[in-house]
Amino acid sequence: MLPDSVKKRDLLGAVHKTPPDFSAYGEEFLREGHLADAAEFFARAKNQEKLKEILRIALREGDAGLVGRVGAWAPDLVTADTWRECALEALRLEKFSFARQAWEKAGDPAKAAEAHERVLRILGYTPMKAATDETSTSGNTQFA
Repeated sequence: MLPDSVKKRDLLGAVHKTPPDFSAYGEEFLREGHLADAAEFFARAKNQEKLKEILRIALREGDAGLVGRVGAWAPDLVTADTWRECALEALRLEKFSFARQAWEKAGDPAKAAEAHERVLRILGYTPMKAATDETSTSGNTQFA
């Protein structure tokens, strides 16, 4: 049975006389599909191999948020190439917000802007031209 949020906080945050088996908890979370929680326990265990496994899954899913978390715990695992791979997979999976985030981290603001535009189009936002005369009430007859 997975620990609840309070138990998880206590396991990760407390100073333990006898530390728990963080990798075992990571395995439990991984088995249940809770990748971010699993990564947090593997990071605490300093288990690079399992963090690499989480990173492979995150890349396969185009999950820039999880790639970023793995990169925070193991900076040597996440490079600009990793971010580009994540961005391409996120685009393929039509996860445009993740693609934008990954392109930004990869250092490609033009591609990040393209992904952001796709998000805006999907949400139905269109660029509108601002009125040149701010005192104009055209279209606003409420106070006329």
